[in-house]
Amino acid sequence: MTSAARPARVTVGVVSTAKYFAPRMLAAFTRRHPMIEMKLVVRNREGTVAAFADGTLDIAIMGRPPEGVEVESTPLGDHPHVMIAPPDHRFADATFACDFAECAAAGRCGRRPYEASIRESAAERGEVH
Repeated sequence: MTSAARPARVTVGVVSTAKYFAPRMLAAFTRRHPMIEMKLVVRNREGTVAAFADGTLDIAIMGRPPEGVEVESTPLGDHPHVMIAPPDHRFADATFACDFAECAAAGRCGRRPYEASIRESAAERGEVH
């Protein structure tokens, strides 16, 4: 007597910004691997890292690996980021612009480093934010 194969279950956590591409990516994966059942959990970065750290998530998709949690990470593709502003906006100058690959190599990518660059640039101009 043979028993029917049960699907493997994988819980995937994504940060809220990944909710725009992760569902299509996971759907494509499950079409190729129908015996793997995927559960998608969308949270902010803090919630995703906490759920990953406590074992609630099997894997997570986020912009950069979390600090303080031992992980193996694999880039999913080239996802460049740009900052946009109206041409007459005070941040439209390129005083804090940098090459994304250069930033990634130096560990300066993501919202927090860019916000720090914006604050530094504003401080150099004597603006307070």
